[in-house]
Amino acid sequence: MTVPRVFGWLADRGGCGWYRIMQPLAELQQQGLARCRWDVRVTYGDMAGYDVVIGQRVSEPSPSRLWRRLAADGRHLLVYEVDDDLWRVDPGNPTYGYYTNPEVRDRITHNVAVADLVTVTTDELAERVQTINPRARVVVLPNWVDQALLSIPRPEAGEHPIVGWSGSSTHRADIGHVREPLQRALRKLDARVVSFGADYLASGIPGAQHWPWVGDFGQYYQRLAGFEVALAPLKPTVFNRSKSPLRATELHALGIPGVYSRRGPYGAVVCDGVTGLLCDRPSDWPRAVQRLVQDVELRTQLGKAARERARGWTIQQHAPQWLRAYQEAM
Repeated sequence: MTVPRVFGWLADRGGCGWYRIMQPLAELQQQGLARCRWDVRVTYGDMAGYDVVIGQRVSEPSPSRLWRRLAADGRHLLVYEVDDDLWRVDPGNPTYGYYTNPEVRDRITHNVAVADLVTVTTDELAERVQTINPRARVVVLPNWVDQALLSIPRPEAGEHPIVGWSGSSTHRADIGHVREPLQRALRKLDARVVSFGADYLASGIPGAQHWPWVGDFGQYYQRLAGFEVALAPLKPTVFNRSKSPLRATELHALGIPGVYSRRGPYGAVVCDGVTGLLCDRPSDWPRAVQRLVQDVELRTQLGKAARERARGWTIQQHAPQWLRAYQEAM
């Protein structure tokens, strides 16, 4: 059987590029299922000889012209990869402001239309893409984590736990949704507060720390593993409805007990009171955080149960799903 050649056209080398292209393609290659390559800046000649070309969020004018040229040639299986509802971006989200431009959305819609296959992260996003182009072939490929996360040691449970929030600038509204009651509670608790990434939490809390992003994913996981309590709020918006539960997946794999918003993707994967705590309203957050900060035994129990649940969520187990999706579309 001929091993297919797969080219991943990255939108970036950040989290989206890592989870949606680099990690799954690296694992397909590691398992001998495909020969893979990926890059951000590409030319027409880079695609020569590849059976499958994955385009991640192709949306700018010049890349869109290249995408349509590839579609017209018909030499490759063209896979459009999108992991957010780029047609319904929250207006107040500055990082995604680019996608509020009607011309950008039109290019995305057209690029989806000429693709042979569209891959997404959730059922909700698949339904959204299907309403935009009813004839599109859409497959859900969830985000999974590297099994190495399951082996990263947990810190010794202490009386002054690190309570952390981690996120990029795309999550300003999410942390803002619960910031006031959360900060009020954290000021009263005997805990070390950390904001990892964008500093949307630490400012305003005496003694809180801000950890800047690190460029290496291994370093990122090692730093994140230092959290003893993790905070994962998500504002109930139309845009967030289609997001994946990746943050919960990461925290579970690292064995970190977390406090999550129930609405949205986290409610489907977090077992309330077993692998984490779920909150319905912003006013629920102070009590939930207080429980985990003050109860060492509860933190330990939730963390162990979370990590055990995550053993079935690794890319090593699920990478063949990517290859099956491409083969079935060929």
